[in-house]
Amino acid sequence: MKNLLILASLCFGIFTAGFSQGNCTDEDLDYLGNNLDAVIQTAQDCGLDCLFDSDLNGCVTSCIIENSELTPSCSACFGEQVSCLVDNCLTQCPPFGTEASCQVCLVEFCIDDFNVCAGIVDNDLDGVENIFDCDDTNSSIYPDAPGTFEGIDNNYDGNITGDELIIEAGPCEGDLDGDLTISVFDLGILLGDFGCSNGNCLADITGDGFTNINDISIFLAAFGADCE
Repeated sequence: MKNLLILASLCFGIFTAGFSQGNCTDEDLDYLGNNLDAVIQTAQDCGLDCLFDSDLNGCVTSCIIENSELTPSCSACFGEQVSCLVDNCLTQCPPFGTEASCQVCLVEFCIDDFNVCAGIVDNDLDGVENIFDCDDTNSSIYPDAPGTFEGIDNNYDGNITGDELIIEAGPCEGDLDGDLTISVFDLGILLGDFGCSNGNCLADITGDGFTNINDISIFLAAFGADCE
């Protein structure tokens, strides 16, 4: 799963409205999604500036409020994150450790609590969290998502092209792209859909709700046929 401190993936437009579930508002989540590098740098700078403060959490929170557009409640999540880092990962992170060891430690000790605090979730269970997901209500829409031939912008780049376009089946079995010929283009669709079992499979020639070896058998028998 992609998390806040490891990867920043930008959509053509971030979609999070209505899904804030923690201390960060929808506006906070949008801000994080579009300004991630700057926020992480601010949190790191604030952590170093506040390292020896008697109230580390409060100091970092105030610092982030002053140096970002995040709300106080969302900024407090970063205060807790820095406190967790100091308590559990200080020697694993620069300048004492490496970025790699730091990330491993943060994932082990701090990321889950931070995500709960901030409301960073994966509502549609597509492996992409809501601040990076273009539409966290649809598991087939996220950055770099493959097309599903449904006429939707799966990768959210502002265009519906290629395997995102709707494919209308032809008049004979196996003509999956509707060009009236059963060819290698149909084979590509069949192989791409092989293993589908959701009952709405693009290459389900038999109509049983699956794309499996039975569909391949029918396809191979008809391969090369002209449907006109």
